[in-house]
Amino acid sequence: MGGGIGTRGPGETKLETDRRKIRLLIQKIKERIERIEKSRFEKRIARKKNEIPVISLVGYTNAGKSTLLNALTDSSVLAEDKLFATLDPTTRKIVYPEMHPFLLTDTVGFIKKLPVFLIEAFKSTLEEIVNSDLLIHVVDLSNKNWEEQYNEVNKILKELGANQPIIVAFNKIDKISEDTLKIFKIEQNISEPYVFISASKKIGLKDLIKKISQSLEEDWELLDEHFAFDKSNIIDIIKSYGRLEKLQYDQTGFSIKAYLPKSYKAKILKTLNK
Repeated sequence: MGGGIGTRGPGETKLETDRRKIRLLIQKIKERIERIEKSRFEKRIARKKNEIPVISLVGYTNAGKSTLLNALTDSSVLAEDKLFATLDPTTRKIVYPEMHPFLLTDTVGFIKKLPVFLIEAFKSTLEEIVNSDLLIHVVDLSNKNWEEQYNEVNKILKELGANQPIIVAFNKIDKISEDTLKIFKIEQNISEPYVFISASKKIGLKDLIKKISQSLEEDWELLDEHFAFDKSNIIDIIKSYGRLEKLQYDQTGFSIKAYLPKSYKAKILKTLNK
């Protein structure tokens, strides 16, 4: 027995000391998790405020989500052929000239009958899914059980309350024959928009980007107006939050033709009356 800070008190056994240390460690971990969750919440608020679309990659484990993230962003996120290679959300900003920038998040792969004790461990990645603007459901088309996995993921998404638009990306087409792929294209009858890709070979990515652009821009509107030179800041706003189609200067100002979210179009049009 001993006394003092950090040591055993009178009558305290080693087992009791170990239990006390474990309780303190658990408490510290919980406090750290709370700080991380608060930080993630604040980041989500900032994203919504800046109207930066957030897209999450979802799918059965080992469907190729991390490989697709790498292919789209040229990043080096861990991509391994094993269960739960991705345990924490990884987010990358993607900028293409032909569309508005967006954030792409890789999430944990689902499995059939996900154990309850894992739900809490994956809480952060599941939150990213529910708070996303668009989901890309990655399906391993080379897996003979792909249809069962596809239905299982949809079931889990429904249980989570995720009701965002979904684009299905049938992945790993490089691992099946052309005849099999042709038959599948004819016979498939899913209701969501879909594309056929190979993330590892970077096949079909342009088709996927086009689908993403169409989905994100569903509520966008055309802005076709003339502005005075003192409104030149509008050009930067459009480049940041929309897609500039045409910019032409004249003696009195400049004409703009662009597509952007309704909210930003309304803000810009208000400046015409000022």
